[in-house]
Amino acid sequence: MTSKLRYTVQNIGIPISCIAISKKGQIIIGGGGGPNRSGIKNLLISGKINKDHAFQKTAEHDFGNLQDAPTCIALHPKKDIAVVGVNCTKEEILEGENKSIRVLEFKQKTITQINSKHFNKDKNLDLYLKFIEFDKSGNFLCAGNNHGFFGTFNFPSLNPQIDMLKATDEILDADISLDSKFIATVTKNELKILHSKNGKQAQSVSNPRFKSGNAVSFRACCYNKPKNSQEQLLTAINTISRKKSYIVSWDPKNWKINYNKVASSSAITCFCASDDGLVIAAGCSNMDIVIMSALNLNIYYRIKNAHTFAITSIAFSKDNKYLITGAADETLRVTMLPEVWPSQLQQIFNAAIDQPTTPLCKEVVDAISYSLEYHWGNPSSLDSFGIEAKSNLENSRSCVARLIDANAEEHPSVMKPVLHLASKGTITVSFLPTLSTGQVDIEKLASQLTLYKNTLLVSVMMVNNETGVINNIKRISDLISDFSLPNIPISNYKHKIFLHTDAAQALGKIPVNVDELGVDYLTIVGHKIYGPKIGALYARAIGKLTPIFPIINGAGQERGFRPGTENVPMAVGLGKACAIALDQLNFDIDKYKFMINHFWLSLNSKNPRETDLRIHLNGDKNGGCGIIPNTINFSLQILADNIPPNLSEFIFLNLSKMLQLKGISVGKGSACHSGSKAMSPVLSAMCISSDLMASALRFSVGRYTTISEIDYFVEKYWETIEEIIESSLKENNSECDL
Repeated sequence: MTSKLRYTVQNIGIPISCIAISKKGQIIIGGGGGPNRSGIKNLLISGKINKDHAFQKTAEHDFGNLQDAPTCIALHPKKDIAVVGVNCTKEEILEGENKSIRVLEFKQKTITQINSKHFNKDKNLDLYLKFIEFDKSGNFLCAGNNHGFFGTFNFPSLNPQIDMLKATDEILDADISLDSKFIATVTKNELKILHSKNGKQAQSVSNPRFKSGNAVSFRACCYNKPKNSQEQLLTAINTISRKKSYIVSWDPKNWKINYNKVASSSAITCFCASDDGLVIAAGCSNMDIVIMSALNLNIYYRIKNAHTFAITSIAFSKDNKYLITGAADETLRVTMLPEVWPSQLQQIFNAAIDQPTTPLCKEVVDAISYSLEYHWGNPSSLDSFGIEAKSNLENSRSCVARLIDANAEEHPSVMKPVLHLASKGTITVSFLPTLSTGQVDIEKLASQLTLYKNTLLVSVMMVNNETGVINNIKRISDLISDFSLPNIPISNYKHKIFLHTDAAQALGKIPVNVDELGVDYLTIVGHKIYGPKIGALYARAIGKLTPIFPIINGAGQERGFRPGTENVPMAVGLGKACAIALDQLNFDIDKYKFMINHFWLSLNSKNPRETDLRIHLNGDKNGGCGIIPNTINFSLQILADNIPPNLSEFIFLNLSKMLQLKGISVGKGSACHSGSKAMSPVLSAMCISSDLMASALRFSVGRYTTISEIDYFVEKYWETIEEIIESSLKENNSECDL
């Protein structure tokens, strides 16, 4: 999408060749006119972003017009030190005394050179350093020049760490792995991974081509570890024609490609990742800036014509508030970034009774794959393989328990729906009505409990799976306690009313605490939180305060409640998904709120028929406990007489398939009841009119949603509504003609 991010642009007075930003927020800029160019200095400039979001210079170091301009820069990760590539004078180069590795100390108002070192003693005037990179500890750095020479140097001594290496082509970029064990280098035709201690090759990818056979070339590389994710190696790749560029994410463990997506219709000239690893950005030869998710490479923003000349350098501030770019046109651009980044659409649109199934996140896939390979033992066996499998099973159980703030000893398991018993005549079931807000009618529950003295179990969804409305489980629990004696021993459980809640739609969207809720049973599923299709049941003080009986009888696995050898890899996957959901719950909630708010504002503001049609929210955001932050259920309300009266019917019959043709996946009815065309019983119970129900859609976002996907849906939604209106008008006119 075209960016609407705020920014400032100012002229620095020199062509900019490199930018780096310290952890303290100091911005170091290098550039100039090169040797013997009167009037254009060769400078290293330091400064900060002021309250007006503009760069404010605090100090500069002038290398003089007889030396070259800085060509590359690296900042020490722990000290106020910059190592810069600057060629010496022509005379010094010809004498073999080109100390092009410069070490400078930058303070608030001064920049002082404190050391320098030869990269090599080549006397070629055309040589210059292409890159310098520190390892994450600051103990050594690597550097390379435009003739393919590469070396590593201890810091602060700058003594060579390995013998100088020579590539067959110009080395364009390099980066050091997070554990400092490996160095990735790229030439146009080769990605090479070296052992940092001795420079020996560990891996290489040569002569890259797409499956179509088209040749491409490497441009840049970057080791990156997004928060709560695995380390990746990102590479920027340009087509030979330079008419398209790609970002490729590699798994450094097996060198398989995680993702490969188009970045721009022009070549990438510079590239970087944010400090938290979640976002990447690239400057392009068409002067555009592209900002992408590091998790799935979806594009967040595309900033058109960010500069008027080639973008040479790009860097995120350490607090991720700004993206700083520099160009040969002497301009420095400060782009203000959003506080919450977009996430990929879980499923662009769904009008189903069930919330969409989430894709497996990569960390869960990795955990399952690892478990399949190494945890193949029977967890009921006492051999070493069984013990390891059992240990991982119990660890996963603990992860599930922590997500709902439960004791891991309070047993999660699997249970069939209670309606199965009702169908066999074993029990009697009554159903609670829904209020217009979407919540369960708790007053009616009180009436039911008064009427049916033998009530044994109350089961209420924590979150309605169609509207996202949150039920007040705590209030229901308190009400039930008024009709039930507390802490009844299991031998007298028939005198206690148990409370069960299905928390499948709640986990990962709102905090869940079984003690605060006061529930006896709580069920979850993995495929709603980017995990595998496996479920878990929480039971409070099992065998003491809450009874469970096995559906089938067999061996003693899962305490005898579900016999059969445990599926350890799937349990490991569920545990990993729960651990991730808990760890980034607050982060995800903030993103979901941002996304849904953007969607709601966009959906309403892009309405082409504001006087004829209105978006109607199904469910009360402010009623009861509100709505989960990633979901919104809406309908199209007809306001004007010139709109066909049967429009809702046309929408109900045609919207889904028409959006499918535009690349938008739309569900009509529950995944468990596909093909059903019945109106929603939930919306019906909320007293929603039949016309509103016919056009009702539920939109939900997930962890990887992008703004561009939301905007695409809104655009195509209104485009399709217009097409349906035109079609219905033609049909109505045709009927009139007859």
